[in-house]
Amino acid sequence: MSVFLLPHAHINVLAHEVTRWGVHLLRRDNALSEALAGMGVDMRVGYPGATSEKLLAQPVGEVLVQAMADSYTARYTLEEDEAARVGQYVDSYRFERPRGTYTVAEVAQAVRSFSYQACEVPGWEQSAGFVFYTLMQEHLLGRLVAESEADTWVIREDAPRP
Repeated sequence: MSVFLLPHAHINVLAHEVTRWGVHLLRRDNALSEALAGMGVDMRVGYPGATSEKLLAQPVGEVLVQAMADSYTARYTLEEDEAARVGQYVDSYRFERPRGTYTVAEVAQAVRSFSYQACEVPGWEQSAGFVFYTLMQEHLLGRLVAESEADTWVIREDAPRP
């Protein structure tokens, strides 16, 4: 598989989505919340001293950009100039609010693309990037169902269908 570094604009959409809808997902004990805590992020949203949701996008984006860089460097043997380019990719990341809005399906595809590019790192299944991927899948599926107004909880063979 080939790996490329997703543009910062792509990462911004993912980080923004977390701050809009998924902050509660980050409060669980996992590699992602540990990485953010190591950056000084306090997940107790609404508590004194807690990191505001607006300020959370930058560190979430930094974790995702680092996951991209780790996957890229795990996949390829880098020459000095390429290693410097990857370092610049990480160091230059600054969250910017995405231009426009994205549907649940578009964000879900962006999450899948992130996973596909970030999975080359050894220990992917224990990484902050993988935790982000799985939590966002769960979150986006819930949003998709809610937006569809589906009321099916159990499917039976004798259930009428249109």
